[in-house]
Amino acid sequence: MLLSNEFGTLMDLMPVAPPLLSPFHEAEELQRRGDLEGAVELYERLILNHPKQPAAHHNFAMALRKLNRPQEALKQSKIALELSPDHVTLAFSLGLSFEQAGYLPEAEDTYRQALMLKPDHPGVLNNLGRLLENQGHSDAALNFLEKAAVHSPEDGDIALNLANTFLALGRPGDAERLLELFPKTAAAANALGIASYVQRDWQSASAHFRHATELSPDFAGAHENLALSLLHEGVFEEGWREYDWRWRNPNNRLTPRQQAMPHWDGSYLGDRQLLLHAEQGFGDTLQFIRFGCLIPKSSGHITLAVQAELVSLLARVPWADEVISLNQRLPEADVQAPLADLPSLLNPDGLLVRSIGAYLSVPPLTLPPQSPTQSMARPSEQDTEIGIGVCWAGRPRHEHDPYRNRSCPAEAFRAIAELEGVRLVSLQTEIPPEEQQAEPVAALFDKPEIALTTFLETAHEILKMGLIVTVDTAVAHLCGALGKPGIVILPYAADWRWGDGNGPAPWYPSLEMIRQEEPGTWSTVFERVIVHINEHYLINQK
Repeated sequence: MLLSNEFGTLMDLMPVAPPLLSPFHEAEELQRRGDLEGAVELYERLILNHPKQPAAHHNFAMALRKLNRPQEALKQSKIALELSPDHVTLAFSLGLSFEQAGYLPEAEDTYRQALMLKPDHPGVLNNLGRLLENQGHSDAALNFLEKAAVHSPEDGDIALNLANTFLALGRPGDAERLLELFPKTAAAANALGIASYVQRDWQSASAHFRHATELSPDFAGAHENLALSLLHEGVFEEGWREYDWRWRNPNNRLTPRQQAMPHWDGSYLGDRQLLLHAEQGFGDTLQFIRFGCLIPKSSGHITLAVQAELVSLLARVPWADEVISLNQRLPEADVQAPLADLPSLLNPDGLLVRSIGAYLSVPPLTLPPQSPTQSMARPSEQDTEIGIGVCWAGRPRHEHDPYRNRSCPAEAFRAIAELEGVRLVSLQTEIPPEEQQAEPVAALFDKPEIALTTFLETAHEILKMGLIVTVDTAVAHLCGALGKPGIVILPYAADWRWGDGNGPAPWYPSLEMIRQEEPGTWSTVFERVIVHINEHYLINQK
């Protein structure tokens, strides 16, 4: 899903030369010829009689890593470095083994130890930078990767990692200029596609992603990225076909559910049982749920499995016979399908459902007795003020990338709070850590009348508001699904489902979109929001 640095490579090692009279020559020859199983078997026997040769333990570890036997490789790497603690290659190898085994803090520490032995080692610099980037430390990663590129300027793998870090930091032009100097591998073509995508050049992005899949037909991440750019172009049928690669993308954390059941092909259900299951975020579930009304069914039984936080809200979906939580054991069925497969199965361009206004009805909410401190609104002013529900942060992603970061500072809403006749109510359920102690910011917003722990509670709060102003998060989809007026404020490289990102939302008739004109610049977005509020909501009060 257009994640930076997901295909950056790590630099492995050449075997370390053993002593001339080494008894391990036969094992090393097998390793050079690619007979890793044979080499490992021989190493295991020989090392019992000759346990003090660091090169043998190192080469043994390399073979084990290539056979994906990380714990055994880690054991041999540790022995090798213990036998020769000042050897940078052995320290580098131990870092690789720690990383493959999933011990990332230990891998980072070991790479730093290796740099103390040789500060200009390009392989160590590269791997440490890539490791830091994968953990979200893009600024620190950049420092090491730029040094690696200086010491090994013709290395395409280092260039790729550096380019992906440029992308993570919102520098797509720098990524493009760097990658143009190197041969077009599949990974480089994918990175160039991301650079075009974040700059809103969908056709070029699709061309790069397609090139990546031609160079490497099983490159699932490039296929998935191609799907997103095609959906942006409005090429829906091919886009949804490519989107099916999400299940084969190792960097996508989706887990296929109930694979023992046949996949539903969109045909008439008859008397069969169908299990539909959510697979991604709350917003995806809320968007794709509308396609259920197109399922051809007169009898049969449909079970809808969704995130626990959505169950109470979706309990009355008219086409589902049963709504359950994904957290519970899913029932057997004749056929199954992920919820995000419904567009490709039923209506690829969504024209049959996207013009529907309110497609969710809200079940009643049973409230506990209200305590005096629960309502933070100003009762004497509620009848004259317009309540505006606001949400300013979603899941933390692309935090360093001004092109893709969907969240905005809560402080940006101050300009709206200062409008006469307006009362802001926070619908934000997870406050970013840097804002949790910010008292001046907290004072901008009233709290909702009840704690928002489910989407049913959030839906009831939305229905009380005159308007919703939100970033691209589940609240935006919920507002649109309820047919409630709202303004969605979007980053420069907004998601495909928001189209151009300005004007009426293509999938939600009640929503107006306002997108950044410059990457990372929210000030002009809020200037336009204020104009919209004044023209459409406050004009009758003046």
